[in-house]
Amino acid sequence: MQTHQEVWMVQTTFAHQQVAKEIVWQLVSAQLAACATVLSQATSIYLWEGKCCEETECVVVFKTTKELVDELEAQIKKLHPYQTPMVLSWPIKRSLEDYSRYVYEVCKK
Repeated sequence: MQTHQEVWMVQTTFAHQQVAKEIVWQLVSAQLAACATVLSQATSIYLWEGKCCEETECVVVFKTTKELVDELEAQIKKLHPYQTPMVLSWPIKRSLEDYSRYVYEVCKK
């Protein structure tokens, strides 16, 4: 397992799965990510405007290239319905070389 091309994961959450899927389709179709995993029924507990809140959300994890992380984050922020969306990004230190190659082949140059 080696990664010659740096793959990144970008994670966010949405209140509604249908909204998440629509945005995922848009961003993957634009080749800003090779793919995304939509995980439904996550429970988020957070502080917002001085109150502790609990919501059911879906988690989305995008897989993209190092070169597209900034653009993907910007588009998520632009399209996201939340006032302050959670967008976390991190590099993958190891992955199958074939998978890394796939991500770089399908993401726009």
